[in-house]
Amino acid sequence: MKVGLVVPQFGINATKENLVRFIHLAEREGFESLWVYHRMLYPIDPQQGYGTPDKSQWPEYFKNILDPLTTLAFTAANTSKVKLGSYY
Repeated sequence: MKVGLVVPQFGINATKENLVRFIHLAEREGFESLWVYHRMLYPIDPQQGYGTPDKSQWPEYFKNILDPLTTLAFTAANTSKVKLGSYY
């Protein structure tokens, strides 16, 4: 079975140091792929919720997000084994 992981791209864990640590750990543990979430906008006045009880609120950690294409390029520069992809 092939298993991939989503890189730490949101919230307080979205730092280059955590990203490098995560990439190297994923390689060492034999994961097949690493993925970035292809979204980087946070609505100012949301009209639809994001699965929260208050339908007008989005999770706070979405306010801090690394750019998906830059994160993908950074991940590529720090790995030689895993496949890379984006999803949304």
